[in-house]
Amino acid sequence: MTENLYSLTLACARELGILRESTATGGTTATVIDTVALTQADDYWNLGCVWITYDAGGAGAAPQGQYSVITDFTTSNDTMALKTTLTAAVASGDRYAACRVAEGGVDWLNQMISKINSALLDIGPVPQTDITTITAATDQTEYTMSVAMGRDLREVWVANDTDTNDYQWTKIHNWRVQQHSTAGTADTLILPYQPSTSYAIKVIYLALHPALAIYTDKLSDHVPMERVVYPAVRELYRWRKAQTGWDKWNDEITRWEQRADAIKMNRSMRLPARTGKLMIVHSDGLNYESTADKVYLR
Repeated sequence: MTENLYSLTLACARELGILRESTATGGTTATVIDTVALTQADDYWNLGCVWITYDAGGAGAAPQGQYSVITDFTTSNDTMALKTTLTAAVASGDRYAACRVAEGGVDWLNQMISKINSALLDIGPVPQTDITTITAATDQTEYTMSVAMGRDLREVWVANDTDTNDYQWTKIHNWRVQQHSTAGTADTLILPYQPSTSYAIKVIYLALHPALAIYTDKLSDHVPMERVVYPAVRELYRWRKAQTGWDKWNDEITRWEQRADAIKMNRSMRLPARTGKLMIVHSDGLNYESTADKVYLR
C-alpha cells in the first residue's frame, strides 16, 4: 500500500505516544463528537489534532484517511471543532485518534509535517520515472528535458507501441546530456539515432522527493516508510527537549537515533544504475545497417 502524509503523521503520533483513540458518536464535516470519551474541560483539545482512522461503513471511504487541527473544544456538547473541513461528515461509529497541543502551545501536526519533510530531504535523491514529457518527433534527436531530469539521468527507453498496457520498451544506449550553464534552464537529451515518430520516450532519473503538504500527498514507493518515520520521531523528541529543557527525553532520542541508523542500513533503497555506453573497440569486420541498434558481425 502506498503511504501518504496522513499515514506518516499518524505513525509519528503513535510512536510519540501522544494519541488517545476512541469512537465518535456523531459529527459533521467540521466537527467530531464523542459523548463517551470527550468529557474534558472546555478548550482541553484546542490546537491538538485529530485523525479519522476508520469509517464506520468499513469500505475505507471518507473521512477515513483525513486529519485536521482542532480549533476549539466544547465540553457541554462533547465536540471538537476542526480547522480544516473534511470531505465527508464524521458519523457514529467512525474511529478517530486525537492528541493535545504540543509543548510551547504549538500544534503537533505542523511540527510532524516539518520533520517528515526534513527526513525526506536527508534521504537524498530517489528514483523517478517519466513517460509523458518527451515524445519522439520527426527529424528530431534532441529533446528538452525538465530541470530535474538532467541532474542525474540514469536510463532512457523508447516505446515500440502506443498501447498504454504494452509499450514494448527498448532501452537506448549511447545517449548523452547537453548541459546548460544558465540557472533554471533545462538540459537537452541527445539520442544516438532517430526513434520512431510519435512514440513515448521514458526517462528514469534521480531527484529529491517532492515535499509533502496535504494528507493525500504520497510517499514514493521506493522509500520505506520507516526511513521517514524513525528519523522524524527522533527529531520530534529533540524538538520537545529544546522546547522544555527536560533531559528526560534523552533516552528516547538515543533509542530513535539507533532505530533510524539501523533502518537506514537494513532498508536501503535500490537505485537504478547508469546505463553503460556501447563502445566498438575495432571497426574492421563490422557491417552497419541503418536500423537503429543493429550491428552484424561478418
